[in-house]
Amino acid sequence: MTTKENTPSKVKEEEEKKKTPFWKKHFLKLFLLLLILVSLIWGYVSKIQLQNTHDEEIAELTQDHQGKIQQLSKRKNKALTQVIALAVRSELIDENKDQVGQYFNQILKQPDIEKLMLINQNTGKVIMSTNKKDEGSIFDDKQLYSAKDIITLTKGDKWYSASPVMGLNSQMATIIVVSSKL
Repeated sequence: MTTKENTPSKVKEEEEKKKTPFWKKHFLKLFLLLLILVSLIWGYVSKIQLQNTHDEEIAELTQDHQGKIQQLSKRKNKALTQVIALAVRSELIDENKDQVGQYFNQILKQPDIEKLMLINQNTGKVIMSTNKKDEGSIFDDKQLYSAKDIITLTKGDKWYSASPVMGLNSQMATIIVVSSKL
């Protein structure tokens, strides 16, 4: 009696199975597994490269944006200082310092304006200021109070804009506007 397990064809098949290597038996499965691994690695590397490119673009855009904000702030401060100088000029010619103080107080209500000063352009002495403690003191930045044209400088986290207040024949004073950076 022969059993099905011991038939010569079964024995032959088992021997052949033992002789063929594992990778040949499962070639298709291993190939598909390799393709999946390659695609996962490729996707991960692509994601990292895309993320780095995106981060670089964001950094460039942020830097460009900050530069444009600085330019716009500088223009705004120059324009504001020039308008104040023109308004103060007519009041100083009429010797109406109370009205100048009211102009200063109205402009001080703007959110980024911190202080306004009217300074003697020769001595640097503060004639009027929105901060009464500054009146009578000497302003220390000669470049600002002796300005012959509108200038804007940054010092730390503040903008300093200076404009000469011209009388009929000569310069009467200098206006300095101190504002915070955006």
